[in-house]
Amino acid sequence: MNEDMIGRTIEVLLSPLVDRPVDATFTKLGQGRNYSVAIQTSLYEFDKSGGPKGPLYLNLNKSLLRNIDDLVATLREIVEKVKRD
Repeated sequence: MNEDMIGRTIEVLLSPLVDRPVDATFTKLGQGRNYSVAIQTSLYEFDKSGGPKGPLYLNLNKSLLRNIDDLVATLREIVEKVKRD
């Protein structure tokens, strides 16, 4: 699997867990940073009208591609953090 396929798989798996669309990419984030997360809030979320939620943009460090255990642990951490907030 190449990184685009892994990114798409992550998007499909995480979307129902965080209850919003996910856009996952792999980039070089620097030493000690495994990910960065940005959540775009849609206008529907402000007035509680029940429309679609905005996407979660997820940048994962390319170094996670070398170790599947680190990648899975990072994804678990992200899901837990998003659900808490």
